[in-house]
Amino acid sequence: MASHVNRECPYCRHLIEHHIPLFDYALFIGPERLICPQCGKASLTGRRYWADLSAVWKFLVVRGLLISILMYGVMFFLLLAAGVVFVVDKLLDLPVTNEFASLVLLPISLILSAGYHGLRLKKLATPQPEHRNVAAQK
Repeated sequence: MASHVNRECPYCRHLIEHHIPLFDYALFIGPERLICPQCGKASLTGRRYWADLSAVWKFLVVRGLLISILMYGVMFFLLLAAGVVFVVDKLLDLPVTNEFASLVLLPISLILSAGYHGLRLKKLATPQPEHRNVAAQK
């Protein structure tokens, strides 16, 4: 059974992030502080940006990234295979072979997964502009 992490605001106990898998690289890389949308106070996350990580933490990020790419790749493969089998086999009455699935759909699904995680990692690894204080807006 997979273990997950929930991040709560230490001031008001509002759930900021929920169900982050323990192997996910989002636990290690990202903003050092999160602003609670409910109370507007900043709390520490324990994360760092890529340049600030030690070699051990960089290894954990890369390991989590590879696990995530493989897991999402399998998910994309299953979705693509089901969609292609439905459209090509059922609607167009053309046979779908295992070679087509392994030579075409598998690389496409891994490329989609790597692209998704590349964009996600880029968002997490670069500092974002500071958000305004929610409590000050109220």
